[in-house]
Amino acid sequence: MVQSLGNRRGAKSNGNRTSMSKLYWVMILTIALIAAFNLFFIRLPGGNNTQSVEDIQYAGKESSSNAKTIRIGKNKSTTVETRLDLHKSLTGTMSNVKPSSAEKTIRINESTLLKTRPDRDIHKYLSALMSEVQLHGPKGRLIDLGAGVRDDDPCFPFVEAGWDGLLVDGDPSQTTKWASRFPQKDAKHNIVSYITADTVRDIIAGNGFGSNNVDLLKIDIDSFDCYVMHKVLQITRPLFIVMEVNVKYPPNMRFAMFPGFRTDGSQLPFDSEKRGHVYGCSLAYQVLDLMRPNDYEILHLDWNNAIYYDTRAAAPASHSDGSEFAPPSFKDLYVSNYWSRPERRSAFAFNNAIELWVMPGLGKQGIFTEVRKLYRSDSSHKNHHVFMGGVEDEELEHMCFDASGRFVKAGESPEKCSATKGVHE
Repeated sequence: MVQSLGNRRGAKSNGNRTSMSKLYWVMILTIALIAAFNLFFIRLPGGNNTQSVEDIQYAGKESSSNAKTIRIGKNKSTTVETRLDLHKSLTGTMSNVKPSSAEKTIRINESTLLKTRPDRDIHKYLSALMSEVQLHGPKGRLIDLGAGVRDDDPCFPFVEAGWDGLLVDGDPSQTTKWASRFPQKDAKHNIVSYITADTVRDIIAGNGFGSNNVDLLKIDIDSFDCYVMHKVLQITRPLFIVMEVNVKYPPNMRFAMFPGFRTDGSQLPFDSEKRGHVYGCSLAYQVLDLMRPNDYEILHLDWNNAIYYDTRAAAPASHSDGSEFAPPSFKDLYVSNYWSRPERRSAFAFNNAIELWVMPGLGKQGIFTEVRKLYRSDSSHKNHHVFMGGVEDEELEHMCFDASGRFVKAGESPEKCSATKGVHE
């Protein structure tokens, strides 16, 4: 009887412990579900296009347009000169082309930025800018890299208005299309050529568009846009530049694709029709690693086209009353002029599947992992290179597509990455 009674007491005690254990795990599960809900339904900027800037605001501070310091953390900073030293090995020397005149020909203020802003028409915005500067030549001069008669090219209305233009595109069929679109256009400035950093510099200089006699340059080549621009700015200095932005990458992510080279120094081909999500460069890379080091500042973003101006040719930015004026933050422009526009998910439907990339906290490693899932044996990207980093990183991390098309960190693949040119590994 005593033993039997003890067994009943032990059973009751075990039952209490079992109940408490169940309660403990129910509480843990509830907390996990709440955390998951917050992560995916509150923080993820998905179908709702009305987020405030704070919803996709990232750690890391960008410098103001005229500041000589780039913030890389709450209590850390590095000078622009330091960043140039770190990046010089990737891109070569910076632009040393002087403006065409010692006079400050560009005036930037709030009225300049607000002109035609409500309808966000990029050509009207450019026209407003051009109306306030002294143009080169009778009407103006421009370079259009990626000038196919296939899109709504912001340079074409200027060409139709009589500007002296250098149009370059790799598609041979553009010759007849240019002749039809611009019947009065001087054919000697229409060039069919695959655009690389080496060929484009010869084309620009050979057609008299080098140095400082260019008002507008546009580049949209869906491949190595920033790499090419690093080289272009070494021989010419336009007053304004329009660059296509790869908006798939969030404004806290510096990303740029660089070409691979054969051992004889020739650039490996790249089929832009098979580019997928990896091509060009992100907005943060353009601003922090290309434009600001070369003394250009962002003015406007229209969807995925950014407009920059030459700060060497500009008077200090000011309000109409003369007080100091700060041009817009590139992160704010990304949010207001791309991400939060109501038509984004229809106009850029091909980006909907990778909205996760813009999620705060995903970071460089998260995006690297996501890109790695997409590219296994893509023939177009084989042997080409990618440089990635956050806005806080002092140096960019070198990735590449190896000979099998796998996206790897440089040096980690048994099938080595291709040779590089102007990039020290």
